[in-house]
Amino acid sequence: MVYRWVVIFYLAALGLAAMFGWAALAKLRSPDLVEKRFVAMGLPKAVGRILPWAEIGLAVVLVVFPSIGAGAALVFLVVSSVGICYLLARGKVAGCGCFGNHRELSWREVAHNGGLMLVGVAALYSEVPWHLG
Repeated sequence: MVYRWVVIFYLAALGLAAMFGWAALAKLRSPDLVEKRFVAMGLPKAVGRILPWAEIGLAVVLVVFPSIGAGAALVFLVVSSVGICYLLARGKVAGCGCFGNHRELSWREVAHNGGLMLVGVAALYSEVPWHLG
């Protein structure tokens, strides 16, 4: 029974890894547009260049060390949610290009991140299933 929960929690980590990988690949496909959108949000152009690589690194850590990766993913999601809230409060709505969409920022992204945080909390309890012996 315990093993089943470990697998479920590991699947949560794998789901987050897939999401971060997808977000990174979408940004890498159109780096100039992503940089332009980050500058429109008042962020340095370098953030648009570095972020996809950080997301790929996070995806790898989620697969190999899922509970550590889940903690890092939660920090990432909280920081990005606070940033989105700050931008929305200031009236800046330029989208980030996450997941290949180019719609403007809205409270929908904050709610989306909240759902991902719930998955991240589940992933905190995961272990790599083949290490259980």
